[in-house]
Amino acid sequence: MGRVLLGAAHTLMQPGEIYKDLREADLTRKFLKFAISHLEKKGIEFKTVPLDLSLLKRIDWINNTGYSQETDDVFIELHVNDGGKRGIENWYSDDPGEDNPSQRFAEFMIDDMCSSLGFTNHGAKSEHDCPLTSLLILNQTKTISIATELLFIDNEEDIAILKDDSKVDNLMKVLVESIAKFFEDIKKIPLKKKAKVIPPKFGKFTKPSTKPGISGGSPFSTKPIPSFNASVPTAKSSGSSNLLMDRDQRKQMIIDTYKKILGDEPKQNDLNYYLNMGISEEELIKKIVDTEDFKKMVKDAKDAIELREKSAQMDTDLAMYKGKATDLQGMLDNLNKVLAHKNLSIQQMQNELINRGVVQKGQYYHPNQV
Repeated sequence: MGRVLLGAAHTLMQPGEIYKDLREADLTRKFLKFAISHLEKKGIEFKTVPLDLSLLKRIDWINNTGYSQETDDVFIELHVNDGGKRGIENWYSDDPGEDNPSQRFAEFMIDDMCSSLGFTNHGAKSEHDCPLTSLLILNQTKTISIATELLFIDNEEDIAILKDDSKVDNLMKVLVESIAKFFEDIKKIPLKKKAKVIPPKFGKFTKPSTKPGISGGSPFSTKPIPSFNASVPTAKSSGSSNLLMDRDQRKQMIIDTYKKILGDEPKQNDLNYYLNMGISEEELIKKIVDTEDFKKMVKDAKDAIELREKSAQMDTDLAMYKGKATDLQGMLDNLNKVLAHKNLSIQQMQNELINRGVVQKGQYYHPNQV
């Protein structure tokens, strides 16, 4: 049987969709928390993607697990939709086709879940149909990868479900049951697969949206961290019921979080303090953004942005003045051409008058001349 990788989309610093007191990152962590217990009960081998990794680091982490489509391993990135509708929408990698295992997985999951839950089925769609036209988290990972948009963050009926722990727990129970059914289904009808080619290194990618696979939002967001504060492991090995990081993992998390936010390691006193209190990554981020160091970094960043904007305006003004200077030079060149033409015409007329004997050579004709 295949194995499962499960990821909560977005980070606390770049939380995805926000509606009233709800943030997508909080909700996907809540999904993950409940899904873990159901994966354990089902005896399905799984790992959870570490929280708060950037997109490319998340892809690297997934590809370094050893999980792949060759061994029928699947990856699901959990999202919450927006747009005021209701129900579930799935995304799969590449173009549709009978040899696309991602499409088969996405279609199986959404059909089974919506049938079980009575939710509106918005279908499984190719990444090429999304506004970004490409979802790296799907096409750059070695697993059978899909993104699932579970309910809508801005629909009041769906909000009632998202805020009810028992209903979210049931949603994740159905999700895990659908995964188990998918594994049974592919035992009966094996997947048709084409080679999934992953480049050795990533190129430069833009981040224009907060939709699947892309982490948007400002890295300097100082919004509070309300809502659901689930205690979720940063990494999960199958068969283990210990959801807490050990001391060494917690120490590395504190160091990494400081580097990620402040660009430097914590002082030894701070490291010992947070290590001994067993702080979670979410709590640590909240405390760091309240420090003077972080506030100064935000101010410096804002000052840098203002300087860049002023520099850009100066470049614009300079280009405008250069344009005006070019136009004026063109006008001057045209006037010089007109003047040269006038002088030539006068000379030609003078020569004609001399030839006709109207004036003598060296004399110039005047209209009042008798």
